[in-house]
Amino acid sequence: MNSSTTITLDATHFMTAQPTGVELYATALLPAVTRELQVVGVNVAWVGHTSVPTDLPEGVAWLKSPYQRFWSQTALAKLLAQTESNLFFTPSGIPPFRTAVKTVMTVHDLSIYEAPQAYSFGQRLRLQSISRFVAHNASQIIVPSHYTANQLIRFWKTPPTKISIIPEGHTSTTAPAEAVPQLADRPFFLFVGRIETKKNLGPLILGFQKLIEGGADIRLILAGSPGFGYEAIQKMIAKLPAAVEARVIEMGYVSEGQKHWLYANALAGVIPCPVEGFGLPILDCFQAAIPAICAKAGALPEVGADACLYAVPESPTDWYLQLNKVVQSLAEKSALVTLGSLYLQSYTWERAAKST
Repeated sequence: MNSSTTITLDATHFMTAQPTGVELYATALLPAVTRELQVVGVNVAWVGHTSVPTDLPEGVAWLKSPYQRFWSQTALAKLLAQTESNLFFTPSGIPPFRTAVKTVMTVHDLSIYEAPQAYSFGQRLRLQSISRFVAHNASQIIVPSHYTANQLIRFWKTPPTKISIIPEGHTSTTAPAEAVPQLADRPFFLFVGRIETKKNLGPLILGFQKLIEGGADIRLILAGSPGFGYEAIQKMIAKLPAAVEARVIEMGYVSEGQKHWLYANALAGVIPCPVEGFGLPILDCFQAAIPAICAKAGALPEVGADACLYAVPESPTDWYLQLNKVVQSLAEKSALVTLGSLYLQSYTWERAAKST
């Protein structure tokens, strides 16, 4: 490629105020991809809805495009034509339906087909119809796991040659740890993510109940913003025996500093969602040198391999057994931590950027 080539990157989810998995992916990947493109002489532009971000890499053009309804199909399509971009890449959104510009998009998962009850009507419309249509027109689709690749082949009939499997990376937090005083001397398991139906928190909570009723003095921390189905989860927690309910602690969205402290002090992280397309919290557990207890489903076994404990997603008894293993067995915990630290070295954003 030469300096006449321009690639425009979608930065609408870069450095958002309260990032979850997709936003964290965009924030970590875009600067790394930009560096790789600039090395080979490609002009890079970022497009977003805000003023120029303070972390915009040197030499990158910033294209401000205020948000409007159906932005990606109206304003974005015009902008790409006006700037004469050769390719548009979105790590977190939907490319224009009709554009002369080649497009590449990341699809993180198609859990909408595996668990449709966990999504609103609007989400189902967006993911099952609109995203499928633009993916059909895309030049290439990036996915974070073989699990998601197989979903595309199964549900969207995407040709395998059009799919690039590129695992995500991990960024060590630079935020100083912010202690949570009420948990300072109390052991706890940690869940980080949206509190929503998709995350399959019910069986985990019921397994935790068995642990408490067996005499364990431990907490379950739920750190994340409410999502679709949050009210039903609240009602379930409210129906628990008082001694159990008191030990299920909702913290809402936590800062990077609080998350740093929580991971550093947790007995283990829990990832119960059976339809994860990757599972960044596994890497957070590896980094924090704590075990991860995951649903034996989705991409989680692919990412965690034998460095994690696994529970049958819908079995409270199995969640109880795996939680209890961490409480009872220091030797097994130590072995998992050692493996996790080793595996973490394979998951870097630099490697993901080069592949992208």
